[in-house]
Amino acid sequence: MKNTNIVGDLDYENLLSDLKKIKEKTEKKFVKKVNKILVEGYWQMGKRLSSEGNLDDKMAASDGSVYQRLSKDLGVEYTLLTRTVKFYKLWSKKCPVDNYQELSWSHYKTLMAISDEGKRSFYLQESAKNSWNKLELSHRIKSEYFEATKARPASARANLLRGQERMYCYGGDVLKIVDGDTLVVNSDLVFGVKIEVRLRLRGINTEEMKNDDEEKARAAQLAKEFVIKQLANVERIVFQSFKVDLYGRYVADVFYLPGEKDKERIFQQGRFLNQDLLDAGLATVA
Repeated sequence: MKNTNIVGDLDYENLLSDLKKIKEKTEKKFVKKVNKILVEGYWQMGKRLSSEGNLDDKMAASDGSVYQRLSKDLGVEYTLLTRTVKFYKLWSKKCPVDNYQELSWSHYKTLMAISDEGKRSFYLQESAKNSWNKLELSHRIKSEYFEATKARPASARANLLRGQERMYCYGGDVLKIVDGDTLVVNSDLVFGVKIEVRLRLRGINTEEMKNDDEEKARAAQLAKEFVIKQLANVERIVFQSFKVDLYGRYVADVFYLPGEKDKERIFQQGRFLNQDLLDAGLATVA
């Protein structure tokens, strides 16, 4: 049977893969640029509206609200105008998009609901640093991630002991992410033999995907999406396992390093997925 991936001297799949990467990169740049322009525009609107002081004091009661009239004439929602004013007042010195270009207007709408300046600043920085989407940000606010983090000194926070010995270390390709703490991996054993295994991340628990509690179900989805995002550009993982649980899953520490295939370098220099989930507030210590 003819291999449809090769057309003449052309490796079609390789070409397609490269073009997809370029397309995705271009689209991300476009969205980021549009987002920056949008947030800057809303900040400028808030600044201009704020320069008029209390607008409703300047209009006769019979004329109604200035914001309602502006909303109609501009073709925008009333709440958008009031939000731009609040946005400007909270960050009046400088539009925050200059320092936090990753954040969208949806992020700022969520942040504006936080009255405490220190807490608001914490979530702003953490959102940018960890690339949280709006849903992830909302979840952490509701789960009081700020309070949990600040309540304990750094030395007292949960830290898993990362193995240094190379015993029982295997490389593998991720086939499926079941949930936040369970992966299916095509694992390398010895003499070129591969086997499909299910890994259960050691030392942590994430919420179950099938959950009647809406908040817990949302937390489970966020944990799964976090793992998907972390491993999106990972070609190979390395896992270290010393036992199998009652369900036949290998209880494992998982290490990853985007762009790296070498097992030794991934193990020594890679990120520790179990710990990353804990640090992100998406898992608890088992």
